[in-house]
Amino acid sequence: MGRQITVELGDLEKVGCNAEWHKDESNSENEWVEITLPDGRSIHSCFSDCLNFDCRSIEHSTNAWMEQWLIDNNVPYAHG
Repeated sequence: MGRQITVELGDLEKVGCNAEWHKDESNSENEWVEITLPDGRSIHSCFSDCLNFDCRSIEHSTNAWMEQWLIDNNVPYAHG
């Protein structure tokens, strides 16, 4: 099991990120958000009301680039 990184959408918007919501065609209750960074990279969230993704460690996770971007851009986030 890894750590979950959680970021408020408003904090991402303040630094120029764009949020786009998606729905599962087979289950309209399943909705999530995709965040696009100012440099064009994007990451999908597990939820629709915040950015939430797995990052087992900043050294070894495939999503570590996003955690590092949050740190570099002083975006507050929770992890655990």
